[in-house]
Amino acid sequence: MTQPVLYTEPGSTWWPVLWGPIFAVVGALVEWTTGPVHTLGWTLVAVAGAGAGAVWAQGRRRVCSVELTL
Repeated sequence: MTQPVLYTEPGSTWWPVLWGPIFAVVGALVEWTTGPVHTLGWTLVAVAGAGAGAVWAQGRRRVCSVELTL
């Protein structure tokens, strides 16, 4: 028999996946004000940051999630 769930905490949201791309956009904008923008480099930073954020969020969701039942 399944117990009713009284409270659940996922451990993490998926917002950390956006940190890398946001950092890359801000970096590209700063670089744009001072000279040529290295588009490939900032794209790689965005993809790597999003990947690291996804791994971090998934790990937190697996290890730090909480479910309270009766």
